[in-house]
Amino acid sequence: MSIPKSAPRKKKFILALGVVCAASFLFVGVPSASAVFTQCPPVGADTGCGVLITVNPDGSGTVTDDPSQPPYENSEDALVGLQNNAAGAVNSVDLASSTDIFGFDGDGICNTFISPQPSGCPFGPTEYEGPGTSFSNISADTTSGTVNFSPGVGPGGSAYWGLEEAITAADIHLGTIAVQAVQGQTCSSASVSAKNYKPKRSLTPTVPGVRAFINVSEPSTVSVDATLKFGASAAASKHLGTFTFVDTGRKKLRIALSKSLGLSIGDRVTLNMSVKSTPLSATGCKAGATKNVSLKTRVVHVLKSQANH
Repeated sequence: MSIPKSAPRKKKFILALGVVCAASFLFVGVPSASAVFTQCPPVGADTGCGVLITVNPDGSGTVTDDPSQPPYENSEDALVGLQNNAAGAVNSVDLASSTDIFGFDGDGICNTFISPQPSGCPFGPTEYEGPGTSFSNISADTTSGTVNFSPGVGPGGSAYWGLEEAITAADIHLGTIAVQAVQGQTCSSASVSAKNYKPKRSLTPTVPGVRAFINVSEPSTVSVDATLKFGASAAASKHLGTFTFVDTGRKKLRIALSKSLGLSIGDRVTLNMSVKSTPLSATGCKAGATKNVSLKTRVVHVLKSQANH
């Protein structure tokens, strides 16, 4: 018999059994196989998390599931965990799905009919909350929302909660994962130089261009927005573009110059750059560090095959 999700709280339980007095036995857990993800305690029919969200060192997220874990109430709801492998604390994670994962209808992990329950229940008004978790920004169709953690889930820590429907990893789409910077952590910084550049021809074919060394304190993704000043008292300017690359310590940026600028090898120019470096692994500095530099340099020969475009 199909029961609509809008049915009154516990009505589906009563209808499924046919008698109210038997409802208290509906969610007594039938032990499942040994859990792969022990970030969740035994809840109902589950011995661990049915779905696990892992926050990776770079701040991205991965969703996996344990097929041995059924819905914790043997019907349609999932026990979800989070493992934080990042350097900073996770304060929230945005989730979305094609199904109503936030359509809470009264059979949360702390509902009195669930056995066993997590120790310390209840943790919130919906009874789907786990310790230190709460829900916000739930969409009108209940297919998306935010899971909040207070306090944040620290590095190496974990959390758990319940969601609606018998979902797998494929049913969960991760949005923004809010990771707090570790106190005292230093973001990657970039230094830029253009030393020892001589206007000489090396290999062919070459084109006129400018070069700069981009040095970072740790492996980072670097984005450089470059503008060239040239001519009498650097009166003329040309935006050269934005260039993004991975820098593991020292990267040579080579930018080809258009012939229309009328510049020749050896001409003095000023290369202005906004350099943003974002560490590959230091999640607490996910926003990156930006440094503005102005280099007085010369037009030199740049290998056409190596030029940034």
